[in-house]
Amino acid sequence: MPFFALVQHFIFDIFHFDGKFFDTLRYLLFRPGFVPAEYMRGRRMSYLDPIRMYIFTSAVFFLLFFAFAKPGNLGNFTGQNELSKVERFDYASKYLAQGTTLADTGLQPLRVLMDSSYIVVTDMTSGFVPYDSIYPIKWEMDGKVFAARKDSSIIRIGSGADSVSFNKGLDGRWKRYKQQFGGDTEAMVQNFVDKLLHLFPYLLFLSLPFFAGILKLLYRRNKSLFYFDHAVFTLYHYVFSFILLLIMFGVNGLEEKSGWRIFSWLFTLLSLAWPVHLLFAMKRFYGQGWGRTVAKYVVLNFLATIVVSLLALAFIIYSAFTI
Repeated sequence: MPFFALVQHFIFDIFHFDGKFFDTLRYLLFRPGFVPAEYMRGRRMSYLDPIRMYIFTSAVFFLLFFAFAKPGNLGNFTGQNELSKVERFDYASKYLAQGTTLADTGLQPLRVLMDSSYIVVTDMTSGFVPYDSIYPIKWEMDGKVFAARKDSSIIRIGSGADSVSFNKGLDGRWKRYKQQFGGDTEAMVQNFVDKLLHLFPYLLFLSLPFFAGILKLLYRRNKSLFYFDHAVFTLYHYVFSFILLLIMFGVNGLEEKSGWRIFSWLFTLLSLAWPVHLLFAMKRFYGQGWGRTVAKYVVLNFLATIVVSLLALAFIIYSAFTI
């Protein structure tokens, strides 16, 4: 089957031609707790089931997340323009006669511009200067701010006299990791953060049953509710979270492109929408009074924060042992 036919079949299967996805999306966004309540009442034909919707929205979310949230692509978010080889040669020619020395590093801009192991950026928007931890070398000339860092994609592995026999265990892994990047701390941090980012979907997926379990614990006196009911509520809540984050990404991008502060205010409002939406969803789905709902809402967020923190710590330790 041709690739286009597979994609078409997948999209048709998701949307079912009858707008199930968009109907479910509309109620998820503007009527908190309504869709899972309707689903548990048996009125399921009008809404996309939570598992299928979770798979689709999480796939779209992480596709965009990994495309734009890479630690090595900070320049894409800060308006930095990486200099091309031609631009670097032009600036190097201009600085050749001046021989300006960088006060902090003792390096000359000429040397940095001509060294292919450095990445050089300029034209930072709104006077933005990159973080020292990412771009430790900076200088200003001709009304422009320049920043440079070592290119983490260039791997320098010692050989001959530089090679050492590594110990086993974590200490040996750390030594191999340091040698792989030639002691470049910035490159090591970027690589490690990238590993953690790629484990983020697994962290969220593993947190799902814990979140539903906490809800089961909080509403244990309601004998008519089973773990499956709490799992359905959790899945739809995660779907809403993915959609909200995608909208926030879009608003943030519009703010960066236009510079309009209205998008900044909108981003703040959307950030507040998540906790408010969860509170109202719990009130509608579980049908308890506001006092009990607020109390259980606070406990839920407290316990969920502990669970996510422990899972994150476990993934950090796992990443440390697999570097």
